[in-house]
Amino acid sequence: MERKRRPNKIVYANGNAFHTRRISARANTRYLRCTFYNKTGCKASAKMPLNDTNGEIILMYDKHNHNLDLKSEFKRALRAEVCKGFGSYKDIYEDVSLRFPGAAQLCPYESIKTALYRWKQISLMKKGPNNKNTTVIPENSAKPTKASFSDKINLEIAEMCSDTWNEDNIAALSISELTNLCESTSLDYSIADLTDNTIPSQTEVVDQSVNSKKRDIALITDENQNIQDLLATTDDLKKQIEDLRDNIITLTNQIAEERSERLILQNTIEKFVGGVGDDIRDDILAADIFFQ
Repeated sequence: MERKRRPNKIVYANGNAFHTRRISARANTRYLRCTFYNKTGCKASAKMPLNDTNGEIILMYDKHNHNLDLKSEFKRALRAEVCKGFGSYKDIYEDVSLRFPGAAQLCPYESIKTALYRWKQISLMKKGPNNKNTTVIPENSAKPTKASFSDKINLEIAEMCSDTWNEDNIAALSISELTNLCESTSLDYSIADLTDNTIPSQTEVVDQSVNSKKRDIALITDENQNIQDLLATTDDLKKQIEDLRDNIITLTNQIAEERSERLILQNTIEKFVGGVGDDIRDDILAADIFFQ
């Protein structure tokens, strides 16, 4: 027979929820701990009478730690504002931070900036029925009833920027032109960053793309030139090393020749000195014999 666990009754003290941690029948005390213990490791604890459910709750450790819950609520509010707002990411972040004191320290702007952009893109990429990449175009749009995935995004962007792009301007552009415009714009612009509700013109987009390509080509050219300079310097170093090697070989040969000449001269001197010594010794012996 499976044993059923008794439900853990939740009590409240100073606006915080507690549940039973253990029971002491001897002390007639019910020991409580914060319900955020398993989520954030909150160590707040309290105690109350065991049998008196309406008895006084005595706080034992009243320092709560609900940072994880605050962080998740802050992110949830940020996502909601980003999906429905049209301000810059920075402005939305600062506005929501005012509603959650201390959340900015737990979740700085630089660490969540990418997530804000991703949430905005996901909100624009809502799929149609049957989980297909189709969408129902608004009634005031002159576009067909079905569009591709990228066309859907571009139409929604154009709809959001209706202050600048009216129906006539949108209708004047083909789907491919609108697609190229919005895809090119997304390289350097974000819808949430356009605080003045404007989209760059096609000429500006093309100029920016051309300038970007020119900068890339200039960087590649500089890198190639640096590589050529390094190769030339390497060749010069190789030639210098070969010249040094030849000089070392020449000096080694000269030293060997000088050493051999010195040995020959030393042998000659020893032979000469030895021959003179023998003649003197013979003369002395001859003189001794004469005087005897």
